[in-house]
Amino acid sequence: MNETGRKPAVTAKNIIRVLSVIVIIIFFCPTFLVSCSGQTIDVSAMNVVGGIKSYGESVVKPQPLLLICLLLPIAIFVILFLNKKFTDDKAALITAICAAVDLIVWIIFRVQAKKAALKNYCTFKVTGWYVFNIIFLICIIALAVLVLFRVIHMQEDLVVRFRGSGAQDALNQMASAVKGLAENVSANVGNGGVPKEDIMGYCAKCGTPLIFGDKFCTSCGRPVPEDIIAEAEEERRAAEEARRAAEEARRAEEEARRAAEEAARREAEERARREAEERAKREAEERARREAEAEARRAEAEARRAEEAARREEEAARRAEEVRVETDELTEKELSKLAYGSSPRPAFCSRCGAKLASDAVFCSACGTKIV
Repeated sequence: MNETGRKPAVTAKNIIRVLSVIVIIIFFCPTFLVSCSGQTIDVSAMNVVGGIKSYGESVVKPQPLLLICLLLPIAIFVILFLNKKFTDDKAALITAICAAVDLIVWIIFRVQAKKAALKNYCTFKVTGWYVFNIIFLICIIALAVLVLFRVIHMQEDLVVRFRGSGAQDALNQMASAVKGLAENVSANVGNGGVPKEDIMGYCAKCGTPLIFGDKFCTSCGRPVPEDIIAEAEEERRAAEEARRAAEEARRAEEEARRAAEEAARREAEERARREAEERAKREAEERARREAEAEARRAEAEARRAEEAARREEEAARRAEEVRVETDELTEKELSKLAYGSSPRPAFCSRCGAKLASDAVFCSACGTKIV
């Protein structure tokens, strides 16, 4: 602790916190430049997470796995605030591992992005944001390793620590080592590496790459021969035409694929429509058949009911006729009883001798009244 009793500001922990915040910000900054057919696209890790489109077509599919480049520095920043749960050694170890994994993912990301750009005949360049990101991750790893080897401490005031001459030399050596490592990384993955598609040849004197548009070697100053420039320009035009032809072929293939998909979709819709119409027709015919059968059954039932009613009426009429006949017979018998009383009736006519009916009142032969 310093003389004023306040906590030191320049500590390894605070420096790592600041660097992790910067790395988080760089995640949203354009780290690559990709040029295709005159269109320049600023590519950030966040863009790749959601996918990249060119001329309305998907060039790079969404890569949600790249979110690890955002989550790892956030994890470093959070861990450095959990003083009670993690010791300095444990926090430094986790920080070093997270930063190392983040560094590896960024390098792999750069390699894959360049391959994808070259595959689509596009130029690829790395911006300063990428170089700074790599340098800051290396610094985080270096500080975490120094804490692990007990060279420095997380809460130690680095200003006081490196005031002495010997400490100053050590600090200078560490700064030189970090600077050399950063320059090496910058030379390999930054703008220091000239894209292959921009090289038209090599200087015959010193072997330095010659960039399109150079009239003289940038290293030794030797003039570039005109035939090399003309041949390189011709090759570049041929490569550009080939790239455009390949892109047009790819677009034509994509359009043909879309047309085939659209035709297949329409055919499927038409087939579904016909099947639906056929199904509706069959259902209508089935419904009409059922209704006709129901109507026939109702008509048959009505006919049976009418026949039954007629039969019942006929039966009733027959019974009524029988009752009437019986009634008439009873009436004649009653009349006979009234006429002759209870005495037996004669079997023959007393006047003409003709045989009489049992219920006869007058003789059928002579008309004499039977007494």
